This record gives sequence, structure tokens and C-alpha cells, in this order.
Amino acid sequence: LRVKRLACKEVFAAMSNEFATAAQLDERVLEVAEWLSAWVATRQNLSRDSIDPALPFACYGLDSVAALELTADLEDQFGIATPDTVAWSHPNITELAIWIAQLVPAAA
Repeated sequence: LRVKRLACKEVFAAMSNEFATAAQLDERVLEVAEWLSAWVATRQNLSRDSIDPALPFACYGLDSVAALELTADLEDQFGIATPDTVAWSHPNITELAIWIAQLVPAAA
């Protein structure tokens, strides 16, 4: 019986860590999406409320020059290396935020 309780505790602890990790990832996705929305809004002189994170960057006039600027700004903001094609590989705020959130380490 004691062995079963120990096994249950181990499973519960593992599940708790998994849920905490998923919650942290969700929080990072939201933070990154907010930053990306602000970046697009500022660059295009739009209100943040008018930014739809599901729309492709191209809908906001993101061209190849802006995509390179976004790449550099992402590297500065989040401290991660990003390929020059990141805005085309992840063509909207939602997809890019998910990708970046997986690369950005969780806050300590």
C-alpha cells in the first residue's frame, strides 16, 4: 500500500510540474503576443486595439525590410537568435508568439 501511495505522489508531482509548465508557456505566449501587437501597431501607426493577432503580417503592410527589422527587434527584446525568415515562417502574431514563447526561458 505504501508503494502505491508513493507512486501516486510521484505521478501527481509530475502532473503538477507539467501543468505549471503549460501555464507558464501560456503566460509567455500572451506576453509575446502583446509585445508583437504593440510592435506592429507602433510601426504602422495603428491602435493596438485594431491589431488582430490571427491576421497575416502582410495585412499590416509588413514587407521584407520590416521583417528584418522585426527579427532584429525580437533578438534585442527576447535575447534569442531568430532566422531572417521568421516573419514568413510564422506569418501572424499568434503563430510567432507561440514559437518565441517556446524559446524564451521561463522567468526564475
